Amino acid sequence: MGHACLARAKGGEVSDWEPSFPDSSGHRESQGKPNSTKIEISSIEGCLFVLLGSHLFPGFFLVFSLGFLSERLAGIAFWLRRTEQMFDSILDQMSHGEAIQLHASNENEEEHATSRPWLDLPLEIVELFAAHLSWVDQIQFNAVCKKWSSISDNIQTKKHTPVLMHTSGAHGECNFFDPIDGKCYTMEIEELSSNEPLDLRFSRNGWILISEGDFFLFIINPFTGTVIDLPELDEGWYHFTGISFSSPPTSSDCVVFGIGGTNSTYVHISMWHHGDNAWKELWYDNNLPFCATHNNPVFHHGLFYCLGTHGNLGVFNPMDMTWTVLDRPKPIHSVVNEERSMEDCYLVESNGELLSVFNGNDAKPILVFRLDKSKMTWRKVYDLEKKILFLDVRTFLSVQAPRKEFGSRIYFPRFSEDEDDHRKGVYYSMRSQEYYPKFYGVKEPVDCLWIEPSLYDDE
Repeated sequence: MGHACLARAKGGEVSDWEPSFPDSSGHRESQGKPNSTKIEISSIEGCLFVLLGSHLFPGFFLVFSLGFLSERLAGIAFWLRRTEQMFDSILDQMSHGEAIQLHASNENEEEHATSRPWLDLPLEIVELFAAHLSWVDQIQFNAVCKKWSSISDNIQTKKHTPVLMHTSGAHGECNFFDPIDGKCYTMEIEELSSNEPLDLRFSRNGWILISEGDFFLFIINPFTGTVIDLPELDEGWYHFTGISFSSPPTSSDCVVFGIGGTNSTYVHISMWHHGDNAWKELWYDNNLPFCATHNNPVFHHGLFYCLGTHGNLGVFNPMDMTWTVLDRPKPIHSVVNEERSMEDCYLVESNGELLSVFNGNDAKPILVFRLDKSKMTWRKVYDLEKKILFLDVRTFLSVQAPRKEFGSRIYFPRFSEDEDDHRKGVYYSMRSQEYYPKFYGVKEPVDCLWIEPSLYDDE
């Protein structure tokens, strides 16, 4: 594995720089600004190495490692004087994955190395590099010690792009695939170890709504282990064509909304409000013909929006518990020919707007429409610009592209694997109107959904 590209100070003196972190391509740049901290990060054998130079400790660099995945290299921590030879030694040994033994000196000094507990590291510096860790490393970071865990709530962590989660059905083992960097992770989540079948139903803000057997529902943050149990279903079985919730279930204004019914003349709605001991069961006649798709509703500006099979909208207001099928926008099948009306339909909130997505099972292009609220009509979208959509039948997410070339993509819960088990996420490019990679060898986990990793329960 390659090591960090370290900027070098002249004449063996310590200079102060802005922190330099790798971008998504692995390159680092030093900003060259004074009176700040220099941080260099490298990962060897799953172990995160950090080199820190600071005006708080002039003349020295701290070298330490967090053995997140490698016990052999865990716990290395010491201070030493800053010289050119020091970096040569670090880079040589880190590039070979060796246990690091550093000897730093210059012409006017004897060998000097001062041992110091790495937990003495100033919290300001800890917060600097912790804010740039991946979500996997942040979980391990919180487990290092109570001191570090206590400051994690104050750290402004970077936003993570969604990962594809699926369960293996054994001992709560869950797999996560990041389509942006092609990495896979496995976690054992004790709360998901059950003798009853578990089905992933919906995700929002790092929380997943899961059905357990035929009668029970619960919401879990798999990254913190927090579980919110919901009342037993009054119907005695899971009967929803779509289900979602409005906000984190720890919030007092959280509402869980489920829609059922297979008849175009009526709908059956179930609602649970935070603190309720039972579900509210409601039946409504449709004021206009409406058949809900087998996809989840979207909570948007205080209302639950449901997409019909032909592109019309049904709206539920949880405050006054009213249900209305909108007469506008007109169903998209008036724009799209009838043969496309049975394809996969998705409703997505993106940048404060509602998008509908229609995906056929053939070579036809994916169609995306934006709801123009000023005229209540669907407008065709040709380019998502800096946005990426992550779609499956359970969850629909829109996020900012981490880099320009990722913009205007639609990711699906599929991936390709080569002979070395390297994975690539399957996406559709709105610009080229093609899928990448091609469908040969594409796999799709049986029970999966997209989730945005969150290490906090109230985001």
